[in-house]
Amino acid sequence: MDDLEYYEKDSLMAKSIIKQIIIVLAWVVMNFLLAISIFSYLFYYWVQPLAINTKFETDIKTKLIPTLEESIKIWLLKTEWIIIEPIKNSIAEKSWLKNKDIVLSINDIAIKKPEEMVNMIKYISTPLNIKILRDKKEQTIIVIPKDGKIWSYIGYNITEKNKSFVYKYPLKQAIKEWLNESINQTKMILELLVNTFKKLLFPKTSYERIEATESIWWPISVWSLFIDLVNQKAWIIIFAVVGALLSLNLWVFNLLPLPALDWWRFFILVINWIVSLFLGKKAINEKIEKRIHIIWFTLLIWLSILVAYLDIFKIFHK
Repeated sequence: MDDLEYYEKDSLMAKSIIKQIIIVLAWVVMNFLLAISIFSYLFYYWVQPLAINTKFETDIKTKLIPTLEESIKIWLLKTEWIIIEPIKNSIAEKSWLKNKDIVLSINDIAIKKPEEMVNMIKYISTPLNIKILRDKKEQTIIVIPKDGKIWSYIGYNITEKNKSFVYKYPLKQAIKEWLNESINQTKMILELLVNTFKKLLFPKTSYERIEATESIWWPISVWSLFIDLVNQKAWIIIFAVVGALLSLNLWVFNLLPLPALDWWRFFILVINWIVSLFLGKKAINEKIEKRIHIIWFTLLIWLSILVAYLDIFKIFHK
């Protein structure tokens, strides 16, 4: 028996369809299992949120990266009133509202949430008596909206972060939480990917494409993140959380139906198997499949180089 015959006998293509699928999807599944194993232990032992999402609009709730609203709801953040940031030359600025003014009430109605202020301005066209707190002194400023707007950024006035906040559950609850977290993180990553590609390919404004480009991270930026965590003397648990999230990112990325990735190979295996059952031959032969993989692998390498360059640029221009 020569080397070629031995290679063909023990190659992936020589195995049964079930074994081929198991081998192709093994790495993808291991990424998911690694993530949920870490999550289950952390929710049982204890874990803090890694970050607060203040940029990405989503309805998906995750415990490790909660939204600002969710962070306030669970008392991770303490807020008091609303803070304002007028746009330059706007109605708000011309009415003498200033950056970091704290809004207490409008027409004697207390304002606790940003949406309450938006609705007050949107549906009242008469002059508004806005009571603010500036330099620890209260004062009232009259503002006249135009078309339901005064052109200013508004948000929660965050006064405190609960540093002792942790998640810690009994074993059964911890298992349930890791499952929910893994599913929700997967959904969020997919949503982020879809929105990022939309902004890259079909931006509504030039800023959207820049924002999408800046949101793409690669191993160099991840390594920089680890260095920052070390410098900040972060808990070892934080590194475990980052590792679990990286595994989930790899899990999702390999589930994309793109040539050269595992899910595409799984898809081709299934298609070829179904077609061969009825027609006795494969839908896509090995030569064509190999060419497709080479082309897409080359594109992915060039994409990796581009993103690596952007990573290095971000590090040196922090």
